[in-house]
Amino acid sequence: MASGLRVCMGGTFDRLHRGHELLLGKAASMVAPGGHLTIGVTGDEYLRAKDKALSIMIEPLGERMIRAVHCVRQTRPHLAVFPVELVDPYGPSITDPEMDMIIVSEETKSGGVACNDIRKTKGFAPMAIETIDLVGESGRAPPAAISVHQKLSSSKARAAEVGALLDGDHLFCRQSPQARPYAIGVTGGIAAGKSLVAKMLSEMHPADIEVIDCDKLGHSAYLSGTACFDRLVSEFGDGIVGADGEVDRRALGPIVFASPDRLEALNSIVWPVIQQMVSDQLLVSAAKVCVVEAAILLQAGWEPMVDEVWLVAVQRKVALDRLMHRNKIDEATARQKIDAQQRAMPLIESYNKSHVLIANDGTVEQVKTVLEKSWGQLIQRCDRTLPELAAAGGSSSLPARWTALCEAHGVAPAAQAAWWRKLRDRHCHRRRHLRTLHRLADMFRHLDGCSAKLAAPLSVTLALFFHTAAFDPAKSVAQNAEDSAALARQFCSECGVGADGDVAATLIEQAPHPGNSTEGDLAHFRDVLNTPLAAESESYMAATLATHLESHHISDAEWRSTRPALLDHLYLSRPRVFVTDHFSPLEKAARRNIAAEVDELRAMCGASFDGSPKDPTHSRSSY
Repeated sequence: MASGLRVCMGGTFDRLHRGHELLLGKAASMVAPGGHLTIGVTGDEYLRAKDKALSIMIEPLGERMIRAVHCVRQTRPHLAVFPVELVDPYGPSITDPEMDMIIVSEETKSGGVACNDIRKTKGFAPMAIETIDLVGESGRAPPAAISVHQKLSSSKARAAEVGALLDGDHLFCRQSPQARPYAIGVTGGIAAGKSLVAKMLSEMHPADIEVIDCDKLGHSAYLSGTACFDRLVSEFGDGIVGADGEVDRRALGPIVFASPDRLEALNSIVWPVIQQMVSDQLLVSAAKVCVVEAAILLQAGWEPMVDEVWLVAVQRKVALDRLMHRNKIDEATARQKIDAQQRAMPLIESYNKSHVLIANDGTVEQVKTVLEKSWGQLIQRCDRTLPELAAAGGSSSLPARWTALCEAHGVAPAAQAAWWRKLRDRHCHRRRHLRTLHRLADMFRHLDGCSAKLAAPLSVTLALFFHTAAFDPAKSVAQNAEDSAALARQFCSECGVGADGDVAATLIEQAPHPGNSTEGDLAHFRDVLNTPLAAESESYMAATLATHLESHHISDAEWRSTRPALLDHLYLSRPRVFVTDHFSPLEKAARRNIAAEVDELRAMCGASFDGSPKDPTHSRSSY
């Protein structure tokens, strides 16, 4: 088998599947001793520029890099691997004169030839092109490791998620009272087709659906004789009133769009009025489902009004064409409008806050097919209440634990459901990989074992539910703990939870700071949080990968060089990982896992190579 010292390959590597694993594994096996593998991963900005269909669903660059490198190290742990961001189709293959081999599949073989053509113009030696046949692409029999029926495609995987609950159906229930219609918030960028989706839904199921158009409500909010009208005139002056006595939007527009402060003043007056109008309509509607169409739904923070959020998304070029045709404007003006909206509420942020994605790039019939799929799934979950979810999961399930905790503190059913939704959505955020509901459920099983030793078990239960409710990978553990404690205090304040809430918030804040106590609620709480360290080796390694994915803004080199010292400081240098007698039997397994990870990371740091990718513009990494 051929081999090379400086081997490269490239791809998007979204939703790493069996085909990717085979390609990466083969590439790793072709690197000669002392050589290195450069993995070019298509950058986020380059993907946006290509305006690829469903690109909003592609995992962030840092996560894709981490998964690709992790896959290679599964077969060659100490191989020198360099993940680099691709900002064009070629990457280091055309900038590094010493690159001697490129790995391609049958379907990307022409790309390897193109790279050599460019190298020739620069006077570089041609690279050997090693082609790996995936799933019989060339007509030959597929490798035994993967069958034709297993052939996967990242684009197909993304397409399969369109119209479905993006975070799965696990632990999802309505947050609105059963007497009120189930509310879907339909939102999206300008010219995405929000009105079309709302109209199609109502036409497909006229007996069940009522549409609440927030744009129309906004127009009525401006009418003379209303409190909103009076506040607008007071804020912006009589010059905004036209000859007909109504607000002249053409006069108001230049005022508010000339200054962010003036626009914020307008929104602070109008948005609460529209929100109240929507709430009033939801209270009197007799429909089974209300579709709340609102471009500003997420920007205005109206998610608590609806049970789930549907994001309508299109490719930028489609939105441009629609906007130019609809508004009779030129391309430059259309681009300005789309860019302005993106600055106010980036599409990726909307995507991460939504529950269902509706792609509206295709034909009306294609959209209708997606909506029928979405409606069929929605009908199965829209009547599911939190008590039903708790009963179905059993007394040890998270919903059952949450309802029991809330009932012990007299929290109203509506508040129980609303806060369950907040906790669920936070733990199911698409960029969370470690701090999930599954991990939380595991910790509760350990908490059960020591509950008899706790002075305030309800406080510790509350603290565990909220201890990672707020999570920002760019913040320190202590800062995240403070934010989570603040969220717990907000819950307690809104729901009338007394002293237990104060104790819980304090536990969350103090947990990251090492203490000398070997007993008491804080010591047991800290030990519960550390129980994943003593998991089976395979589970522990999966957790370290999840931790890395949540920290994808840190470079691979920095991760490998700094994490051993961090683990040593937090755990190995201390007399005990678990400070209470109850959890002391887990000490040996935890130390074994941590020591093995530290040894592996240090061995990776010691991997040597003779050089690195030459062009720094292709070595940028966001993780």
